[in-house]
Amino acid sequence: MGSSGINAEYMGSSGINAEYMGRREDIVEAGSVLVVGSGQSAAECALDLLNAGHPDLTWVTRSPRFFGMEVGQLTLELTSLDYERHFATLPRARRDEINASHRSLYKGISEHTIEDVYHALYERQVGPLDPARLWPGTSVADARLVAGQGAPRVEVTLRDEETGVTARHVVDRVVAGTGYRHPPCTLR
Repeated sequence: MGSSGINAEYMGSSGINAEYMGRREDIVEAGSVLVVGSGQSAAECALDLLNAGHPDLTWVTRSPRFFGMEVGQLTLELTSLDYERHFATLPRARRDEINASHRSLYKGISEHTIEDVYHALYERQVGPLDPARLWPGTSVADARLVAGQGAPRVEVTLRDEETGVTARHVVDRVVAGTGYRHPPCTLR
């Protein structure tokens, strides 16, 4: 299982967010969709489904809430050439510590996308569609294919991170917006 708890074999029938646009039509037409993740990619997929009027959308993240990215001008000073030169001189272990503390610079959702999601959720709340379900603090403990009418479905075991309680949730498609793993970069 990957960091999301989703076995890669289930993604072939469910969808990885990098392949979302190529599978968009199938995902939009699916009866129920689970979006996993709390970053920009997951938010863009969830927003697209909300805007498409998808009738049964659940969005989960193991993070305690949906976080915005920190992109103020002073914060972005960390990307200046001067800082990059300084950073390159630090020992590897220290660079790793610093990178872990800068999660808000690259993990989270842009302010514009957060506002768009908020407005799309509001429109659903006052409109004819059922509200979408957003479950922060919820991780994917397991996922497996189960028989469905026609195409197989995905039975996902979700875990509440605060209580430890698990529950099963059966959906037609899963969009794993859980980020990418890049090979380590060696700075000289």
